Amino acid sequence: MVIAIAISTLFYWILYLRSDRSDTKSILRNATVFPVGAGLCNVVLNFLVILLATSAVPSSLVYPVIAVGGLAVTSIFSFVAFHEKLRYWQWIGIGIGTVAVVLLSI
Repeated sequence: MVIAIAISTLFYWILYLRSDRSDTKSILRNATVFPVGAGLCNVVLNFLVILLATSAVPSSLVYPVIAVGGLAVTSIFSFVAFHEKLRYWQWIGIGIGTVAVVLLSI
């Protein structure tokens, strides 16, 4: 992961420094916010997954929590941040996944 981030950052800076046109430089300059934010979120989530995997939580519960948790967080974030309309069956799917994880933890 670190190597991929380093290569993409290096590639970005090469494109930025080689560009002669000011509009290309402004596009590249403005395009850094989302990848940096996504990278930071990825680091935090990976850290939480490592903490979850090394905790006292049974290993049979770690995968469902990660899978359903990621799906639920992504769906709820798209609903809140992007005002995406989720259909009733999507809400049912989030609910069933949550109930399944709760039942697995019993």
